[in-house]
Amino acid sequence: MVFVIAINFVHVGWSYLKWKMKHIFIISAIKTTFLHYGCIFTKCIISTRNASQHSITKMFLKQIT
Repeated sequence: MVFVIAINFVHVGWSYLKWKMKHIFIISAIKTTFLHYGCIFTKCIISTRNASQHSITKMFLKQIT
């Protein structure tokens, strides 16, 4: 009887742990993705600001937009 309770307890604990780990993994994946794209986006904005000072890139940007 005690053995069965112990097995159930371990099973529930393991299920909870797996669920928790999955959540942590998903959350961290979302965070890193946001940070990654945020950095790229910021770099793009900064580089376009810097590039817009040059005449060649100004022409290039005009062609794009």
